[in-house]
Amino acid sequence: MKKLAFFSARGLALCLMALAVNIPAQVTVYDNLAPTSYTGQYLYRTGEFGDEVNLETNALQLTQIKVRDFTFQYFLELGTGGSAGNEQITVRLYANDGPLFPGAPVGAQIFTPGTLLKSSSFFPGSDSGIWQVEVLDFRNLIVPDSFTWTVEFAGIDFEEQAGLLFYDPPVVGSSYQDFWVKVGQNWELQNYTGGKNNFGALITAVPEPATIQLALLGGMAWLGLAYSRRNRGIRG
Repeated sequence: MKKLAFFSARGLALCLMALAVNIPAQVTVYDNLAPTSYTGQYLYRTGEFGDEVNLETNALQLTQIKVRDFTFQYFLELGTGGSAGNEQITVRLYANDGPLFPGAPVGAQIFTPGTLLKSSSFFPGSDSGIWQVEVLDFRNLIVPDSFTWTVEFAGIDFEEQAGLLFYDPPVVGSSYQDFWVKVGQNWELQNYTGGKNNFGALITAVPEPATIQLALLGGMAWLGLAYSRRNRGIRG
């Protein structure tokens, strides 16, 4: 009796490699940093402020979003009247599962930032220029497909300026025209320019294999095991 010709250990390896190639190392789920989309600046203020973003998941067929890198752009201009080097920026990511925003239009339900997903602080340093891009490694942080990211500046002294940059429209994902500002213990929606207030950010994620890919991998692994056992029986 001839051996099965349609399946072999080599064929299994080739199939697994082909599927692995189709699973990228990381994908962009939000991108609002196109240079041509720059629309203005938002100056530093006390407390937190930031943007609510909607990640692109449908076209990418993501079943779970694990953030890889979070990139955002800010401006920091060190003046002569301050103490250079004491500036600090804290970035926070929130799920929008907080209380309903009381200022929402009639019939609309807008949930405020609630559960803290991630907090990361860094010191830009005295060599910071006016515009800077910061890349934060949030590897394997699981996030919902819509969340709010904020910044909080500290150590901004007299004659120093800091803030975020507006870009629109996002080329991947989407964002609303307003942004969140924390006033005391409450969150408020604001519109600084009367236009679309979306802050510059880029978010990449580690894609999970699609269900069909997992099924194929599992099926081929089972066939490979069965074939291996069959050969061992013949040779034994």
